[in-house]
Amino acid sequence: MQVLGVVFVVALAILVFVGNNEYNKRRLARYRAVAAANGLEFDPGDPSNITSLDFEFLQRGSSNDATFTMWRPGSYSNRVFQYRYVTGSGKNRQVYNHTCALVALPFDAMRTRLRPEGFATRLLNKVGLDDIELESPTFNDRYRITSADKQFATALLDPSMMGWLLEVPCELDLYLLGSWLLAVDDRRSPEQLPDLLVRSEALVSHMPTVMQSLYPPEGRPSP
Repeated sequence: MQVLGVVFVVALAILVFVGNNEYNKRRLARYRAVAAANGLEFDPGDPSNITSLDFEFLQRGSSNDATFTMWRPGSYSNRVFQYRYVTGSGKNRQVYNHTCALVALPFDAMRTRLRPEGFATRLLNKVGLDDIELESPTFNDRYRITSADKQFATALLDPSMMGWLLEVPCELDLYLLGSWLLAVDDRRSPEQLPDLLVRSEALVSHMPTVMQSLYPPEGRPSP
């Protein structure tokens, strides 16, 4: 009887292993097919070590992991990926899953964050953690912006850029630093990754061209 129990446990373990292996193969094939259909390169991991970048978002928690990376062909290319990190332990352990895009900037950005205004961010304002107020009250009600350099944020969000963001609302959490824009979204399906990359590139294309002369890039970005 005891031997039968052991055999059952071993057989069950083998079935679980085979099932997981087949699931992972299908998932990998799905991502690979989406990348190919959109003219993107693909790697199941993080070939350019995105998690080493000094974005506050990428430093949260532990077990930080970028996977299923798609990117435009070229040495210094825009990319989109799935991202996961963990906070707490035991009963307090929480896993956070996001889909992110990383897009090269044509200027040298000060550490800046732009996100939709919501209940939590309004609460921060009430306790004294104010965001940067710009000339448009409508924009200030819609978005929260924080930056290490108010002058940089004001130049970035000129009337044209603010008008575009009001006309085409952005639900992404945006981080700018150095040569890169990091756009953070909720976890999305493989088929939605290329769209996030396109939307993030559109954001950069609408940024004021004067930023390139006010904050000239120091060199080609890495990764």
